[in-house]
Amino acid sequence: MKQFRALVTHAYEHVPFYHRKFRAAGVRPEDIQSFDDLRKIPVTTKFELQACAPHDLVVSGVDVGSLVKRTTSGSTGVPLTLFLDGAVEDFYSAVWLRGMFQVGLRVLDRMAVIADPRGFPRGRSVLQRLGFAERRYVSIFDAADRQMALLRQFRPDVVKGYASSLSILANEFGGSLREVGARLVFSGAELLDAMSRRRISSAFGCELFDFYGSSEFSLLAWECKEHDGYHINADSVLMEFLDSAGEPVAFGERGRVVCTGLFNWVMPLIRYELDDIAVSADGECACGISLPLVKFVEGRADDFIVAADGRLVSPT
Repeated sequence: MKQFRALVTHAYEHVPFYHRKFRAAGVRPEDIQSFDDLRKIPVTTKFELQACAPHDLVVSGVDVGSLVKRTTSGSTGVPLTLFLDGAVEDFYSAVWLRGMFQVGLRVLDRMAVIADPRGFPRGRSVLQRLGFAERRYVSIFDAADRQMALLRQFRPDVVKGYASSLSILANEFGGSLREVGARLVFSGAELLDAMSRRRISSAFGCELFDFYGSSEFSLLAWECKEHDGYHINADSVLMEFLDSAGEPVAFGERGRVVCTGLFNWVMPLIRYELDDIAVSADGECACGISLPLVKFVEGRADDFIVAADGRLVSPT
């Protein structure tokens, strides 16, 4: 809570968008004393941010041109431009590595990454320049045959990719993917259904772990070896699950995912609606990790129906 309160004070004092938003809602930083006070702060939507100039969204006095720029996928319409600095980028990388190391990644593992080439890094790490921890980036826009050829050539220890790309490879090549020699498969960027999970894991002949993230906050939550939900990175993001009226839902019920990033103070996102629907879980995981859990992510909010009592109902 201390980190959240400090972030709210920082945003109120130094970020024009949030200063205006808090004043319009009649909220001052000192009004936020407990988690129950979160609801005093109105939810921020992507559409609000898209209507603002960059200098309204980043901390005052910072040259926007000096910042790292990212964009969301645009799956809900027009992409949103995000800004962060090198320290935030490094922190996000560390959060990803923590999740992957927990489930079996090794320091020197060779990893093939199947993703959108617009997000590929331009440089190489010190270890990679020395010939260790090699990465091979494979475009999701390449034909499946081309992707398979690159994987066979590189022979990675770990394959990380979009759920749909991995599923296409599994459908196309089946058990031939075992020739790649991967020890682990990491899925992300999209929903992974149970059938696709079984098909991908069977095709590669190894265990699959799913990761839940977003462009706005990087990695939000990840599967451990129990495969019984996703551990929320509570030290980097505050995640809420709300009904259509903006009230918290009970554990085990569907809710709209609303997040606050606790580390990016360059462009704070406070109570930001991700447009995802997920189910939170009570209690601790059997693996012993004390991070809170998301039971599962069900899909995009636009795919759900709001019942008269505010419950979110899946159309399927």
